[in-house]
Amino acid sequence: RLDLREARALRAGRREAEAAAEAVPQDADEADAQARMLAELFEAVQDGDDGEVEVLLDAGVPIDATDWAGKTALMMAAAEGHAELVTLLIEKSASIEQQDASGGDAVLCASVSGQAETISALVDAGASIDRPNKAGETPLLLAAAAGHGNLIEFLIEHGADTGARDWRGRLAVVRALDAGHPDVARSLIDLGATCTLDVASALGNLTAVERLLKEGWSVDEADAKGVTSLMKAAAEGHGPIVALLLEKGSRVRTCDHEGSDALV
Repeated sequence: RLDLREARALRAGRREAEAAAEAVPQDADEADAQARMLAELFEAVQDGDDGEVEVLLDAGVPIDATDWAGKTALMMAAAEGHAELVTLLIEKSASIEQQDASGGDAVLCASVSGQAETISALVDAGASIDRPNKAGETPLLLAAAAGHGNLIEFLIEHGADTGARDWRGRLAVVRALDAGHPDVARSLIDLGATCTLDVASALGNLTAVERLLKEGWSVDEADAKGVTSLMKAAAEGHGPIVALLLEKGSRVRTCDHEGSDALV
């Protein structure tokens, strides 16, 4: 039989247990509410709804909260090209330095989708125009691979490093060519982007070939597959460049890794 002291202790223990049980669903409800508000914020950002975004932020949704890929509201707004929303988020102290799971920041997100206006707002706020992701891809490299001709001009005019290379050692002009954007590659060369002799030869840019030879490039410059500048110029039918390379001593019978030469 319990005495009075033991009974009181038992009742106290029950009350504590009941209070703890009641707290669990409350905490869960609060977490669910926060998750819903965050989802609403991301949806409003995607829609470019400045007013709804401001309401949700004022209600306490963290401005730099991320989705499953580590992307913030600012990154999403930049990628969608919502320049006014980007400006709003920056004014509310959104981080321009934060990176997603792949190491990309807001400028890189905007570069993939070719959003020059949002990049301009980010750069004006102090964001780097050359910050790479984990794969070594800068905004210029991503814009070139995506074929955004207008954006590459903007980036170069604002000081982007045209000699940047990705983790495979590819320049912006090579990224553009590999992605099937020869016009963008030509534009990059015309804008003074760093180029290799074999790429300039393949594109038929005689001026660039002459400049690179004067700078001391080997006349038999080849790519990773052993395909030389002469082979590429010949394959594309760029007669003046073929003539120039032969004049400078390029070897006709040099073979690539598959055994082919400039005559094949």
